[in-house]
Amino acid sequence: MVPAKQFEVSDEWKKIGYTKLVLDHFRNPRNVGVIENPTVSVRVGSVACGDMIKMYMTIEDDIIKDVKYQSYGCAANIATASITSEIIKGKHVDEVKNFKFEDIVRALGGLPRTKYHCAVLTDQAVKACIAKYEVIKGRRKLTEGLIRILLSGVIDPMTGDGAMNENVLRIVKFDEKRRELILEIDGSPEEDADRDIEEQAREALNGLDLSIRFKYTGRKRRGEFKIE
Repeated sequence: MVPAKQFEVSDEWKKIGYTKLVLDHFRNPRNVGVIENPTVSVRVGSVACGDMIKMYMTIEDDIIKDVKYQSYGCAANIATASITSEIIKGKHVDEVKNFKFEDIVRALGGLPRTKYHCAVLTDQAVKACIAKYEVIKGRRKLTEGLIRILLSGVIDPMTGDGAMNENVLRIVKFDEKRRELILEIDGSPEEDADRDIEEQAREALNGLDLSIRFKYTGRKRRGEFKIE
């Protein structure tokens, strides 16, 4: 995975339909990086699918004091995350909840329709951060649907794809009243890659008042993947 700031711009991409503002945010991404001890953090997308964003927010008295991100993907993915970080920084969470991916597209002066999914992904990261914050503050119920969204960024190290998408990581049971969650990993705790999936899942749900238990099927997956 290559951080956004390490990419270089090609003039050929201008032919795709990128505006000067898109290319500016691609060349000089704003607020890129990591926040140590953020109020909330989420990861959405997957490298295997082409684009992924990890977003961090520091929120104080419902104001987004700081926002940073790590963006992996194309120029549009980097640009949408960059301009979004500028737009939402300093705003109240209620205002940001009304934020839409179309607002990102307009702020950049437009995007090729084939790149709208990048704005959607960035919007998903923002909404997931706000939703997680509201759960922590007790203003929103923690539902299985939200848990699935938060776990959608857990990556299977063996394939680079989403562990939930592959059904390598799955929800066995969620007791909303008791706030108990049982997750199953189709693998073995003896495998580094499978233990990494557990660590990612715990990180994704970090900060939530939730009891989490992991089960492993015991399947040895390493022999299934061959490098040619």
